[in-house]
Amino acid sequence: MLLIPKTIWLGASLAIDIMAGAIIMHLTQLGIDVKGDGGILFYTALVTFILSTVISFSEKRNISLINNN
Repeated sequence: MLLIPKTIWLGASLAIDIMAGAIIMHLTQLGIDVKGDGGILFYTALVTFILSTVISFSEKRNISLINNN
């Protein structure tokens, strides 16, 4: 797998946005347990959201919109 260090923040930001939408949908319309999955989809979205947030904060020095690199 090839990662481009200058764009890791972009992938993390996209994952945060998508997972935030998934979490909101689970909490408002779908419910945590969808079709008897025991909440696996919800908890996976939650873990992905948290880890993407950690990655985003650790890579904030590479965000060209904030830093003038």
